[in-house]
Amino acid sequence: MNDLFILLLKYYVMKKLLLLLISLIIICETTTAQNDCNKWYIDLNYIYLEPLQDFRTGGFQRGHGLSLGGYYELTPNAQKATFHSGFRFNGIIGKNAKDRITLADPAGARAKTKVYNAIIDVQALGRIIFQPQEKFSPYLGVHGGLRVT
Repeated sequence: MNDLFILLLKYYVMKKLLLLLISLIIICETTTAQNDCNKWYIDLNYIYLEPLQDFRTGGFQRGHGLSLGGYYELTPNAQKATFHSGFRFNGIIGKNAKDRITLADPAGARAKTKVYNAIIDVQALGRIIFQPQEKFSPYLGVHGGLRVT
């Protein structure tokens, strides 16, 4: 029994060390690739969605998701303002609601209802970044796209 515990502990530690090693390799590769890809920007965000009022009564629940965006700098090395264009992909999944209801026609018939909470969103983006060489750079962003629920 003691040998089994030690074996499981070694497996757990080795798995964590392998994950750390892979993470360090990815960070190092990203750092060395920045000189070659200095016009590209990538962002990854967590999304939390809380339905309000009518949506909550309609069966929508809290949702969690991810957002992945990519930008390309069209005017590199600009001193006063630079323009970026790009895309963003959002995916949100919430809790599915299931219920049994009684139908009006035919009278007294029973049925099951299901509400699936999922949102897929694709956007085109544009940004004008003012004072891009400073530590604090305000920007103006515009986006438009398609959302499917």
